[in-house]
Amino acid sequence: MTDEITPPEEGEKKPRATRTPKTVEPTLPRNIVEIIPLIREELGAISKDKEATAGARFSYRGHDDIVNAIVPLFNKYGIFTTVEDEHLIYQGREAANNKWATAAVIRKAVTFWAPDGSSVTSTVVAESIDNGNKATGQAQTYAYRFALTQTFTIPTGEPDPDSLSGDFGTAGPKQEPQARTQPQRPAATAPAADPEVEALKASIAAHLKEHGIEGKDAIVAAGKTFFNGRSGWENNKSALTKWDNALKSGEVPEKGGN
Repeated sequence: MTDEITPPEEGEKKPRATRTPKTVEPTLPRNIVEIIPLIREELGAISKDKEATAGARFSYRGHDDIVNAIVPLFNKYGIFTTVEDEHLIYQGREAANNKWATAAVIRKAVTFWAPDGSSVTSTVVAESIDNGNKATGQAQTYAYRFALTQTFTIPTGEPDPDSLSGDFGTAGPKQEPQARTQPQRPAATAPAADPEVEALKASIAAHLKEHGIEGKDAIVAAGKTFFNGRSGWENNKSALTKWDNALKSGEVPEKGGN
């Protein structure tokens, strides 16, 4: 049996296979100023899911948490870093139990390089104390983490403290803060009246009444006239005794002027 191949008729063209267009990846930016906002957007929040148990209790983000999240984005956009460390303080001393303790304060400059050669540098200061010889290494780790956090403004995803009402326990209307008031000093207690002074005043008032002088204002005016305008006689036992004796002896009091 012979296979026969029928040639295409003259003028008839053979149909071409349909090609799927190749997907072209968008060109990634190469400048550091353009790349940082993109990394910041893709990175998102890194929560403080670790809790310190030694000393004061607080939540924090570990160094590895931040590095592991951001390095894939560095690789995507072609970012790499260089660092320069400078010791500001370094001290070592013998601690308890014959152990050696070190303390370090460093200044770290972290430069973020982009594919086109552009860069930005973040300079931070960090400190550490270690019961051994690891204070410098710990300070370097802290400083690098701080540089990443600050340069890329990595949020924690926690609510803004200012958005919290401050109410605890049961829900209810928000209580307005009470105005602080200064403690009030107790009112000064008036000194107890001297019985002898009060008796002299009553005697003087009785004598003056016989001459038509009544009422506090009239009595005070007459007293000013008797004492020639001197003050301080109103509660002075000696002065009041002198005036009372004068009235008892028959002296006619003068009405004081206004």
